[in-house]
Amino acid sequence: MEKVACLTCRMIRRFVLAFGAGVLVMWQVTGTLPAETPNNGTWRGFMFVAMFFLVAGVFFRMREMRNRFRMRMRD
Repeated sequence: MEKVACLTCRMIRRFVLAFGAGVLVMWQVTGTLPAETPNNGTWRGFMFVAMFFLVAGVFFRMREMRNRFRMRMRD
């Protein structure tokens, strides 16, 4: 039986789920979300940088997967 999703799709899905679960656990333990601290400016900046790299990584992976798909369809 063939797998439902490619390795990259599964890795992206697992990372997003793990990231969401980490935020949920942190919210339950501390009572605040990761960006809600007395010094909001610094943490908010770190969060924006982390989110930028997350979005950029997903974007480039999806682009790579689309190119691979097109190459397979040509053959």
